[in-house]
Amino acid sequence: MKKIFVVLSVLLSITMVVAAAYAQAAATAPATAQPAAPSAQTTRTDTAYYQAMDTAMIQYENSPTNKLGRGALNTATFWAEIPAQALKVSKERDPLQGMTVGVAEGIFTSLLRGMTGIYDIVTFAIPPYDRPLMEPEYAFQAADKQIKDNLW
Repeated sequence: MKKIFVVLSVLLSITMVVAAAYAQAAATAPATAQPAAPSAQTTRTDTAYYQAMDTAMIQYENSPTNKLGRGALNTATFWAEIPAQALKVSKERDPLQGMTVGVAEGIFTSLLRGMTGIYDIVTFAIPPYDRPLMEPEYAFQAADKQIKDNLW
């Protein structure tokens, strides 16, 4: 059991680092990118001619990639709802209820989060892409909010 907890903790940490790196990269990305101009010796049929992609035109939030990524992250980190709900109930009521009722609510919420993750993975090609089934959009966001609100 201890090994499972360690592995899950490492997975959550990796997920949070990747999400933070993605958010930082998205925040520092240039607003527009100019396409590469072909030289006088190349043509559009020449294999050496490549045009740069304007990354500002890609709307990740409204794409199947967003839905697939959300599903994968929620499927991998669904268990983070258990401590989040335990902390929430401990703060709202008392620590004993947090350890009992909160854990039970966390198990229920984590099962829902896992099922919504699987649903997002299975239906990632079907719109809408930008409407998560649960709020907050990711499991680690709920856990992070509860930890910040209750422990710091």
